[in-house]
Parts: sequence; structure tokens; C-alpha cells
Amino acid sequence: MQYYLEENLSYKLHLIKTKKFKTISIKIIFSNKAKKEEITIKNFLSDILTFSTKEYKTRKELQIKQQDLYAMDIFSSCYRLGKLYNMDISASFLNDRYTEKGNFEECIKLLKEIIFNPNVENNMFDENSFNIVSRMTLNQINSVKEDTRKLSLI
Repeated sequence: MQYYLEENLSYKLHLIKTKKFKTISIKIIFSNKAKKEEITIKNFLSDILTFSTKEYKTRKELQIKQQDLYAMDIFSSCYRLGKLYNMDISASFLNDRYTEKGNFEECIKLLKEIIFNPNVENNMFDENSFNIVSRMTLNQINSVKEDTRKLSLI
């Protein structure tokens, strides 16, 4: 196993190379100080970024592309860690040794598409995607009231 760390003013890149696993996992963590008024916005942002992109305008198109890349798994999460609030975008996909050549580059390209090319027009998210993710977020918020375990953690 090899470990490599590259530090820059704006990011830290940790690389761990091993031949033990068939999948490659990537986690991108955006970290800021936790502010109560921004928590819902950041949760919404993580959901809408992984819902559609400029190139893959609907959730269905994005999922079809993920299936074409040997069931590439992309997901996001938000959580508080001490005084920080983190938003993660993670990807997991098969190593090129087990797929056709170039799968790695295509998976990285899709991950970059999600982060750097969201489905935005005139500084606004696509209205249809926005409405769907809004409904999903409201349902999640309302479901907390019904789950006493989650409610006790608030």
C-alpha cells in the first residue's frame, strides 16, 4: 500500500494506492464552519448537485450514465463534525482491470461534471430539478417528526 499527500492552499489530496480491492473510492469533502441558517441550504445543495447536471439534465439520464460506467455509485451527505459542517460527494466504481480500458477516466469525467457543471441556467438551478429536490427535502424534514429516534437527536 502506498500513501501520497499533496497539499495546496485550497485543498488537500490524499491518495492511497492498493491492489486489495476491485473498486476505486473517491470522497470529496467541502468543509466550512457550521452555521445554523446554512444547514438546510447545504443539504439541499448536496442533493441537487447529484440529481442532474448540464449534460445529464434529468435524474434518469444521470443514472443511465452511471449504469453505463459499470454501475458507478455517486452519493452525497452532509454532517456536522465539531464546529465544522461538511458536505461530501462520494463516488465508487470498478477498477479498469475489471472493465474496459478508459472506464476510470470516464468516471472521473462524470464526477467533475457533477461538481463543476451543475444544471444551472441564468444563475438558477433547473426549475424541474429544483422542485423535485425541494419536495424530497421537505419530505425528509417532515419525516424527522415521525421518527422519535431522529427527533431525540435534534
